[in-house]
Amino acid sequence: MDLVRLSNIANYLTLEKDLDAAVQYVALNACVSGEPSRFYLARLDSDLTLYHVASFGFSEEFLSKNREFSLLTNPLLNQAIQTESVLIRNRDSQYRKEFATLVETQDDLKWKSTVFMPLLPNYAATLSTQYEVPNDDTFKSYFVMLKSLFNLYIHLIDGIAQSKRSVNSRTKELLPGTKLTERQSLILDLIKSGMTNIAIANKMGYSESLIRQETMAIYQKLGIDGRKDLTRNELFDESPDDKSQGIQT
Repeated sequence: MDLVRLSNIANYLTLEKDLDAAVQYVALNACVSGEPSRFYLARLDSDLTLYHVASFGFSEEFLSKNREFSLLTNPLLNQAIQTESVLIRNRDSQYRKEFATLVETQDDLKWKSTVFMPLLPNYAATLSTQYEVPNDDTFKSYFVMLKSLFNLYIHLIDGIAQSKRSVNSRTKELLPGTKLTERQSLILDLIKSGMTNIAIANKMGYSESLIRQETMAIYQKLGIDGRKDLTRNELFDESPDDKSQGIQT
């Protein structure tokens, strides 16, 4: 087991506060072969939908097609989450058969193995390598420890984010100059109703790319991280005064 590599990763995550930078570091340094990996981190919502949070090593083409997907379409990740265990699978013909419903791109062919890692409280990650990882106890122990390190990191930064959201929830007001536009207000209502970006784009007659840009602008204006904060928190429960005034454009 490469304890030096794990120690370096632990030391880096202890000081790193930027999630994207942390994901990149793990992707570049986690593989025991020394080759760069690709790392995909997602947040699991209550409707079993996985939403992209951060990643490294994926093309824009892949991300545009796989920013959100149902856990039910990813049987191995589903199994890892249900059993709370790390799974190592080589990307052979059987693997591709099991993931026939997922959209692949040309650069997927160079990845030989994928490690599936459930992360608490409601995250999951996959790490793909450019060589075939032996599915034995030594390698499994290595990735279990890597999972634990990143699990602690996620728990730490998620706690910081929740503290910030708690401060925002006490005000329940938008900052001056950050009022939602009429289109953004409509998109926000549709998001809160449970519609996906694709469904919203079809309903409003816009491209999915535009809806995605607008949702990012909405989250930034509201001071939240993403869709989960709309569905699980009471941040946007309107007070009587809010209901009388509404969101101004």
